Amino acid sequence: MQLPAIRNGFFNAHMCKGFIVQPHWHTNVTEMVFLISGELITSLFDPFTQKLMTYHLKPGQVSILPKGWFG
Repeated sequence: MQLPAIRNGFFNAHMCKGFIVQPHWHTNVTEMVFLISGELITSLFDPFTQKLMTYHLKPGQVSILPKGWFG
């Protein structure tokens, strides 16, 4: 579902321990990861500072991957 007011895509994903999403970027939307249970590591490359940022999420935390950034 695409919500034009906030330009963000939403979907549910259920992942098993050890599952890895290949690095990719979204050219048309910002990706938001909201963790419901378990633990998750998200990483993204900041094109302005040329640095890789990595975040360890726990339930209730959110990670934002801005449109056009590689993550």
